[in-house]
Amino acid sequence: LDAAQSAISSALALTSDDPYIYLLAGNIAITRKDYSTAITRLLEATRLDPSLVPAHYALRHAYSALGDSEKAQVEMQTIKRIADETHGTDVGRFAINDFLFAVRPPG
Repeated sequence: LDAAQSAISSALALTSDDPYIYLLAGNIAITRKDYSTAITRLLEATRLDPSLVPAHYALRHAYSALGDSEKAQVEMQTIKRIADETHGTDVGRFAINDFLFAVRPPG
């Protein structure tokens, strides 16, 4: 866990616009039970990519751990809204279709 924290700290120093780095940083903070840092990181992830559902789930978890059921419920509503708007499709930049069509046979 300490190595993961060190690596994510280095990654955060290198970028300020990658929501996935902030998502990972938030998840590491949750694992460390540092919920205030987790919320800060995850809010930044959702600011950078409002449709990043895993960040909203992690926020819901952090708020629940702190006993803030109102904010946890807001995150659940946000997740449902995103699912309704996207019809359950993966709209993230790492969608599986991107990988499938990017793989080319050698030669």
